[in-house]
Amino acid sequence: MIDCPTCKGDGVLRVFSREHPIIPCHFCNGEGKVNDIHLKWMKEGKILREKRIAKRLTIRKAAKLHKMRPSDLCNMEIGLIQPRKDISYETIKTIKQ
Repeated sequence: MIDCPTCKGDGVLRVFSREHPIIPCHFCNGEGKVNDIHLKWMKEGKILREKRIAKRLTIRKAAKLHKMRPSDLCNMEIGLIQPRKDISYETIKTIKQ
């Protein structure tokens, strides 16, 4: 187990809210530690997000292309769940704005 990269091992996040200025970390569930698998998912998710952004795809558009819910794709990109191996942006043309 290693320190959570999101909360730096504190187990909590400080947010800008008067009612709840400190909340449990969503990545480590307030434990302050994560295992190697979750860290791997976080790194893989970061790569997915970078590729999606490079193609100028929103979460919603990318999720629709991969026949999944936007929330699932978001959770993959931040490392909360294991990224699917079938997600690829290599064959998708960049969307022009």
